Amino acid sequence: GIDEARVLRGLGAAPLAALQRYDLEHTHLLRPPAESFTPYAELAAVVSLVPRGGSFADLGCGSGRALLVAALRRPDVSCD
Repeated sequence: GIDEARVLRGLGAAPLAALQRYDLEHTHLLRPPAESFTPYAELAAVVSLVPRGGSFADLGCGSGRALLVAALRRPDVSCD
């Protein structure tokens, strides 16, 4: 996978205007990687709140991490 901590250090040399054009919400590239993702333990806690046989909708950033946690921890839950 990508070592985002190394990538972030390298981005320090890029012009700020270029980063802002790429990251229009000013959230991902300009923040430490640890702030960009919900911890797996928190995702597992959220998935545990879904009733047996219920549905889980991931409205996150598109990485699919929450759906992966739901699929692995709660096979009885449908992921929308």
